[in-house]
Amino acid sequence: MDYDSASRKCKFTIFYELIDTKGKVEKHIFYYTLRYLYTDDIEFLMRLTGYTLNGKYGNYNLSPYNIDEKNERVIYDISCLEEIK
Repeated sequence: MDYDSASRKCKFTIFYELIDTKGKVEKHIFYYTLRYLYTDDIEFLMRLTGYTLNGKYGNYNLSPYNIDEKNERVIYDISCLEEIK
């Protein structure tokens, strides 16, 4: 994994092999990049694209999100302001 803190991008390389029933091996390499988003980024993008935030939770039990608890995930309850056609 290669992480660039300025762009918040992580570059990954995955190596894997597929073996068919006859024992033939196919080797594959898969490259992909992820960009980390912070809660402020996501909430800005939601507002920009016409969504409204109904709730923000720190776990699947829907306990309130608390930035001081360093939650591993954020679960958003959102709705669209206008009907999508």
